[in-house]
Amino acid sequence: MGRPYSQDLRERVVQAAAVISRRQAAARFGVGIATSIRWMAALTTTGAVAACPQGRARRSKLDPHEAFLCALIAEKTDMTLGEMRARLRDEQTLTVGVGTLWSFLDARDLTYKKDGPCHQAGAPEREGGARGMVRGPARSRPRPPRVPRRDLDLHQHGPHPRAFTAR
Repeated sequence: MGRPYSQDLRERVVQAAAVISRRQAAARFGVGIATSIRWMAALTTTGAVAACPQGRARRSKLDPHEAFLCALIAEKTDMTLGEMRARLRDEQTLTVGVGTLWSFLDARDLTYKKDGPCHQAGAPEREGGARGMVRGPARSRPRPPRVPRRDLDLHQHGPHPRAFTAR
C-alpha cells in the first residue's frame, strides 16, 4: 500500500492553490491535478487536509471473550486449541478457526509450550526407550568430509580422455 503525502506538502499545495490555479499548483509541486483538486475540496468541506488513517482496525472477534478464555486457561493450563474451540462453540456459541484462536492467544502471550522429551518412543515404564534407538552418534569413528577432488591430469582409467597433446 502506498504511503500518504506529507502534511507539509499538502499545506504548501493548498496555500499555492489559493493564489494560483489548482492545476498550476499541482504542476509546481509535482503532484497530480486530481490530488490538488481533492485537497482543496477537503479544505473547503472539513477545514483540514490531513491524511486519513490507512488500513483497517486490528480487532478480533475473540476480544469480547477474552475473560472467558483466561478463565479456561486458569482452569486447565494444558488445554489444547481444539478443546478451547469446543468450549467456545458450546458455551459461547462462537465458532472460530484454530489460526484465529492461536493468533489471539499469541498476541496476548497466553500460549503454553510443553517442554522436555514428553513423547518419545517406547513404553513409559522402560528407562531406555524403544529397542534399536540410536543413543549416541550415528557413526562411531569420525570420517573426513567427502570433498570431490578433480585432477585434470589424472584419470581413473589412465590418462584423461580429452588430454591435450603438446604441438
